Amino acid sequence: ALITALSDKTVEVRFLAAGTLKIIGQAAAAAVPSLSQALGDTSWHVRHAAAEALKAIGKDAAGAVPALIEALGDENAEVRFFAAGALKAVGGGAAKALPRLIEGMSKEADQMRQACAEAAAAICVDAGAETVPVLIEALSSENPEVRRLAVTALKQLKRDGVSAVPQLIACLASDDQAFRKAAADALAAIGQAAPEETVPQLAEALGSSNVEVRFLTAGALKTIGKGAVAAVPALSAALADKDSGVRFLAAGALGSLGAHAVPAVPALTTALGDDNVEVRFLVAGALQATGRAAAPAVPALGKALSDSSPHVRRAVAGALKAVGPAAAAAVNELIAGLQDENAQVRHLAVGALSAGGEGATPALPALVTALGDSDQATSEAAAEAVVSVSTAAGAAATPALVAALSEGDATTRRLAVGTLA
Repeated sequence: ALITALSDKTVEVRFLAAGTLKIIGQAAAAAVPSLSQALGDTSWHVRHAAAEALKAIGKDAAGAVPALIEALGDENAEVRFFAAGALKAVGGGAAKALPRLIEGMSKEADQMRQACAEAAAAICVDAGAETVPVLIEALSSENPEVRRLAVTALKQLKRDGVSAVPQLIACLASDDQAFRKAAADALAAIGQAAPEETVPQLAEALGSSNVEVRFLTAGALKTIGKGAVAAVPALSAALADKDSGVRFLAAGALGSLGAHAVPAVPALTTALGDDNVEVRFLVAGALQATGRAAAPAVPALGKALSDSSPHVRRAVAGALKAVGPAAAAAVNELIAGLQDENAQVRHLAVGALSAGGEGATPALPALVTALGDSDQATSEAAAEAVVSVSTAAGAAATPALVAALSEGDATTRRLAVGTLA
């Protein structure tokens, strides 16, 4: 009866029928064809009510999409507004309306522009990859709101947005700072979901002549993390970039790769001499993350133990500890590190010497002295290190332990006796 009433010759009857169907909501899905026709009613009141009813029906109103697209051009603002709302409610099934909604974001007044934007966003998230071609085109819009919608939707689409990667990379050179950052965030999200397709393209972008592109690309690779392994050669090269921000992010990206960054050890070793303290800090951390594979960097790490920054010295000592027995090649520098003003550096230096095993035998006197360190953690670590190194060194450790018997305090003497026994 309500469907029939939508064709009644009396405007009020048609209006009330559409309004009742709105109240019924999703259960009124059978009325979608008739409501679609009602969007062309001579009365804007009926057209308005029909659009509201279709909105209430929601996804099951997909059959009305062509009529709703037509209604976006209605002479009445309220009809246009509720047509956009109905398309939003339909979601992915209204993908064909996306170009018209994007157009409305540039041509309509504020309230309608917002309605178009919300509908477009809902459709993009729901429809997935189907909307990507339209979104790619929207990335080059002169309207910043349209560009923002496109880049946000692509970020949410993740793997489904992978075909837009070349265009998003191009957006990194935009004059709009916020848009550039949003494009980089979208690339990172897509890269985390689809690293095999995204990372090689980002690696190539690291060679751009545009410093902003290189900076944002390095940041995206850092966010992608372990999935960015294919970019290791490009990130290694970026450690020599003329921009310190790019070098900083490249070092951070390599650090997030852990053992996968082993091929970058030579470049990281060179970068320990960077003139930027923050870069040096992250470089040392990246070397630490590669573990024993960083053994070729030990001479440079030993030199870096005298860095002017305690943060860098701490990271360097941590890297030497992670290297294991190879750290013994820096034994003299580590002995000096036991006198560092920073307790964390001293503690890590002790750990590195302990890891050095027999090769750290020359450090035994200094380790015995470190038993009296003012930092309890360092003192306790020194006790363990003396035992560890002495055990590894065997008879070669005896002279230092004997000296501790005659020169050390009561705690030192007890440890020396126990070790000799």
